[in-house]
Amino acid sequence: MVATPSGQLYAIGGNGASTQVALYGPRIGLAPDGGPPGSTTALSGNGFTPGASVTVTWGPAGGPVLAQATADLSGTISVPLVIPPGAVEGDRLMHTFDDAGWQSECYL
Repeated sequence: MVATPSGQLYAIGGNGASTQVALYGPRIGLAPDGGPPGSTTALSGNGFTPGASVTVTWGPAGGPVLAQATADLSGTISVPLVIPPGAVEGDRLMHTFDDAGWQSECYL
């Protein structure tokens, strides 16, 4: 197992002839994946703890809170976001974490 800074776990195994990789933990993305400050995007994610409260922050964990969501029974979230003033595309990240400790991030 390998843990990433964003909280995802990779299980890597194989017999030398083939290698398998499995990803555990949440994954998030934005659609559209950018835009000017004040525009709206949607953050979607899966792999969160089912029923968990999920916090979306601007920048690293502990940054300004942009939204709160509750993961559904399959661990999925979808929440609209307004891109904050001063945002520069590719410069900052969205960070999510749930109350069970799972987290993920993606760049604007």
